[in-house]
Amino acid sequence: LGHVKSVAISKDSRFLVSGGSDSKVKLWDMATNELITHSIIIQVPLESLLLNFIGEVNAVAISENNSYIISGSNDYNMRVFSMEQLEPIESMTYSFDGNKI
Repeated sequence: LGHVKSVAISKDSRFLVSGGSDSKVKLWDMATNELITHSIIIQVPLESLLLNFIGEVNAVAISENNSYIISGSNDYNMRVFSMEQLEPIESMTYSFDGNKI
């Protein structure tokens, strides 16, 4: 278990996404208070959940139309996930000083 480092709520308040020191991004249903996924995982079959990072997840966001989850972590990666299919669609690495992607 880890500590929650970042939280975002969708514009319509239907979803909450959290990122934490356990290197996981979690998606929650705000109406039922239930966890939709335990984590988003990239290199494991998608039935497994959402995604494990190498570093802590320090930033999360949900797009205005609830189509994407965006996350950033200590491993210098930003990732974009499809909310509908809960799978990664883009990954970017940024430099230590934040000047290059």
